[in-house]
Amino acid sequence: MFTELEKKHRTKRVVLVHRNELFCEALALLLEWKTEFKEIVQVGSFAEARQALDGLEGKADLAIVDLDLLKRHGLEPIGDLLGESDVPVLALTTSRDPEWRDKASEAGVGEVFNTTVSAAEIISAVRRLGGE
Repeated sequence: MFTELEKKHRTKRVVLVHRNELFCEALALLLEWKTEFKEIVQVGSFAEARQALDGLEGKADLAIVDLDLLKRHGLEPIGDLLGESDVPVLALTTSRDPEWRDKASEAGVGEVFNTTVSAAEIISAVRRLGGE
């Protein structure tokens, strides 16, 4: 993904996939304010996320995804999003279904949070998964 030298001298990137534009914008501002992530690519679908990652040559430090986008289609888009990359994934969902969370973990999602968690919990997970 990145060499050690690249990691020290570059802007940290996150791809944010969420269908709610207001939530997405608020989370992007929070990430810019509270973390080292300064390049935040906001998209509304997994197809757009894949295009964004391709444009970044797969060099993103983290993907934050709206797991609820997948309820109708299953978790295959997570695998498509990740492809051959090792981009860690943080998923947000309105679901409290433990089976859905387990399936997300099996599909390669690093952590799954309900959207009712605190901003501090999300920031903590972003730092942990994004290598801060």
